Amino acid sequence: MTRRLTGSALVRGVVPALTTAYAGVGSGSQAPAKPQTLRSGVTLTWISALDNQANQDARNSQIARFRKQQPGIQVERQRVEGHDAKLVATPAANTPPDLHTTVRANVTSQATRGFP
Repeated sequence: MTRRLTGSALVRGVVPALTTAYAGVGSGSQAPAKPQTLRSGVTLTWISALDNQANQDARNSQIARFRKQQPGIQVERQRVEGHDAKLVATPAANTPPDLHTTVRANVTSQATRGFP
C-alpha cells in the first residue's frame, strides 16, 4: 500500500531528511547531520521539467543518498513536459506533488501565480 504524506508530515520529516541528503552537494568536507527517520511505506512524488543529463544525474544521486538514509521511503521522480502547467493543475485536482524542482529565477513568478 502506498501512503502519501500530509503537508505537516512533509515539513517535519522529509524536508530535514532531504536537506541532509542535499548537504553534500557542492559543500566542503563538513559531514552532514544524521537525518530524522521517516515513516516507512511512503512514496514521494517529485516532478521536474525535462532537463539535461547533468541535472538528471545530480537528481538521481540526491535520490540515491536519500533512499540510503531513508530506506522505507520511495521517491517517484516524474520529468514532465509542461512542468508549469502541471504545477497549477495538480493542486487544483487535489493531487499536488510532494516536491517539485524549479530554478531560483522562477520562484517569485511561480508564487504569484499560485504554484505550491
